[in-house]
Amino acid sequence: MEWSNTRILLVHSDIRVRKWAHDIFHKYKVAGVQSTGSAPIGYDLLGRFAADVAVVQLQQNDMNGAEFTRKIRGDAASPNPQLPIVLFVDAPNPELLRTACEAGIEGIVSKSTEPEKFIKRIGDAITAPKRFVASKAYFGPCRRGETPSDFKGPNRREQPLLETRAQEAVEEIERAQLAPRKPAAAGAPVAPRKKAREWDEGELAPKVERPKAREWDPASETTPKKPLHGQGDWADAMAPIEAPPQPEVKGFDIVPVLEEHLLWLQTRGDKGKKASLDKADLNGATLAGAEMTNAGFRDADLSDSDCKGAVFASADMRRAELSGANLTGANLSVANLRAANLRLCQMGEVSLRGADLSGACMTGAVLETTDFAGAIMLDTDIREADLSRAIGLVQVQINKTRADLKTRLPPGLSRPEPRE
Repeated sequence: MEWSNTRILLVHSDIRVRKWAHDIFHKYKVAGVQSTGSAPIGYDLLGRFAADVAVVQLQQNDMNGAEFTRKIRGDAASPNPQLPIVLFVDAPNPELLRTACEAGIEGIVSKSTEPEKFIKRIGDAITAPKRFVASKAYFGPCRRGETPSDFKGPNRREQPLLETRAQEAVEEIERAQLAPRKPAAAGAPVAPRKKAREWDEGELAPKVERPKAREWDPASETTPKKPLHGQGDWADAMAPIEAPPQPEVKGFDIVPVLEEHLLWLQTRGDKGKKASLDKADLNGATLAGAEMTNAGFRDADLSDSDCKGAVFASADMRRAELSGANLTGANLSVANLRAANLRLCQMGEVSLRGADLSGACMTGAVLETTDFAGAIMLDTDIREADLSRAIGLVQVQINKTRADLKTRLPPGLSRPEPRE
């Protein structure tokens, strides 16, 4: 499977699962990954992100995996009705799984799935998609092949089960009636039966006492259930996942903070309040078009957030977690991004003019027409990053970065010497 041209949409409400999956995708050099914690947002992303496969959480509050699949397959406005869909199962739910199978899925994975199997099942859903089926005796990919063009028998796939069984019984009776019978031999003498000799008690073997069977206690001895045929390969996806209890986290409403910060900017500090979101959990938040000039985001978690067109000019974003965020068209001029994690970010047409990127990680980021004029790039990690269409870069900046053979640079610039 060639992953360098593959684009994956990941929908899961747990940030830990998304980071776990992101690490696997990064290991296999997946070309593009968009992730979100909301299924409706994931559905909207498909209109702008041409995914080759979608990995969707089965159990979600706003839209579960079965509903997501049904909408992809049947909605008139669906961006790709034939998109391969792989369900991410957190806990067994046979009824919901059966509903999802009926809607049309091509695979199942879980957190307990080994990384090699996880990526292989996603690859199989792309290269050899087979819809899953769920019955009492089998759960897994459909194993039916195509009907030969020269087949002249009855189409039993479209017949009800009882009708098919009845037809088979009638055919069996007809074959038995039409089969030629061997004639009996005429005039053959019948041998007389010999009378059985009676045995004396002395000739009989002594009666053997059989040991009594011990009583069986069903409470103490239970027979392990044999897995259904075909379920062995998918047992890990059906098994429950034990996780330590997590503390209850109250939802954070960022809208009032944005309004107060905008008022603070408009009145030059006379009214409103400057946004201070240090260490805030904004994972998957929607900040598209937000005006956050001079705001504080130190150590904040903005991973998988939607920040298209947002303004973070002169913002303090030191050590901020921005992995997988969509920053397309954002303004990060003169922002402090020291040691920030920008891995796998979408950063097309982003302004980084004068930004401090010292120690920042930009591994695998998409940096199309990103403006780096005057940016500080001391020890910036640009390994596996595509900067071939970036603007404003000079060789002095590149010499201070960490690059590798997969780093792509604009014409006229060369990679720095490898460090010992």
